[in-house]
Amino acid sequence: FLGSTDMRSFAPIINYQENKPGKRLRNWSQYLFWNPSWNFDGDLTFNGVGAITTFETSQFWSFFVRFDWRPPTLDDRMTRGGPLGAVPTRKGAQIEFETDRRKPYMFGGFLALSTNAAGNQSTVIGPFLSFRPSTAVRLQLQPTISHARDMAQYVLSVDDPTATATYGARYVFATLEQREFAMTTRLDWTFTPNVSLQVFAQPLISAGDFFDYKELARPRAYEFRVYGRDGGAIVPDNGGYFVAPASGFPFSFDEPDFNGRFLRGNAVLRWEYRPGSALFLVWQQSRSGSISRGDFAFNRDFEGLWSSPPVNIFVVKASWWIGR
Repeated sequence: FLGSTDMRSFAPIINYQENKPGKRLRNWSQYLFWNPSWNFDGDLTFNGVGAITTFETSQFWSFFVRFDWRPPTLDDRMTRGGPLGAVPTRKGAQIEFETDRRKPYMFGGFLALSTNAAGNQSTVIGPFLSFRPSTAVRLQLQPTISHARDMAQYVLSVDDPTATATYGARYVFATLEQREFAMTTRLDWTFTPNVSLQVFAQPLISAGDFFDYKELARPRAYEFRVYGRDGGAIVPDNGGYFVAPASGFPFSFDEPDFNGRFLRGNAVLRWEYRPGSALFLVWQQSRSGSISRGDFAFNRDFEGLWSSPPVNIFVVKASWWIGR
């Protein structure tokens, strides 16, 4: 599987580790790195420098801290096959921690923040709790809340020979305000050394509100002309929008706002009926649904998730070890 093509990169890293326990820290490490990438036309498509610090306290608490700074680059995927766009200067920070893993309960979490010079913002918060009432049972809960604003989210492209600055097409973007909530739950239960149960469930609610529709002004830049403000007109039109550019052919498109509701879950019962041989009983359920609202309303969307029809899959798998 190849995730992306037309890319060459390298990542020099300097790392120092201290493994000799002290009064306050059991160990710590420091990383400094740089990771530029180019396409085969020689365009700099990613560039970032950063620092990572990890350490473990004498009470066995673990911490992870990261800072990133990314100077301006070009984006050869911004227009989905059209001309290159640009990416403004970005910066971000991330912190994670977790308490002593040896205890029957453990908690922790992470916080990730990022922003760029154009006004993009992203915040992700994810606390978690792991509880072991006995050596045979472990329960993990991790809610994740995120809020992001993207000042240039791709919407669609429209052929227009009068748009000579962007090679005969208009590339439409919008500001996207997106909010998400997910709850990841895991249960591991070992009944006997030969029988165990694993359960996983993750409901996800996501809402995206698109506004300030605009078009790319010129290639290799992060510049846009907002319809209705920088030229041209935009009006609601039967569940979408009608756009009349300042010069060129009018066009229309559907409203891209969304509210997505998703559920993934599975349960696996494993029985090792003889050494090396096992029987698996698996139940998988998924639910999905959506409406075109764009506003985040937890109660409405969570209730709507359970009204979506489920897809259930049952699997039986058996293995037999041949040999002594």
